[in-house]
Amino acid sequence: MPQDMLEFPKTFEAFISTYKFNDNKEVYTNGSSLIPVFRVLQGWHHFSQNLQNKYSKEITARNRVIVELYTLMLRNLSDFKDPSITSEVLVKLNDIYEDIESFHLHEEVDNRLLKS
Repeated sequence: MPQDMLEFPKTFEAFISTYKFNDNKEVYTNGSSLIPVFRVLQGWHHFSQNLQNKYSKEITARNRVIVELYTLMLRNLSDFKDPSITSEVLVKLNDIYEDIESFHLHEEVDNRLLKS
């Protein structure tokens, strides 16, 4: 790792402990711990990047499941003979479609439907 690269602790609590300083002379506060704003911004960027990387994999997997379930149900809708089951499936399809709209997955659904 290059010498000028800042290493961040693994937790935000450790970050605070590492980068805080006490205002012992009570120049700025009544002796409270402080962290320079530039360091807080660096920490914010670091920890938010880590969270984004962690959750982007989970979100991608969830989106794949939503698209797969929706297209599978659409393809097999005509196989349901019982009208009550068909109406239940339509309700579920509508629920899933709301997720598709909110996550902007229309193109993925279209691609999956074209493959069938």
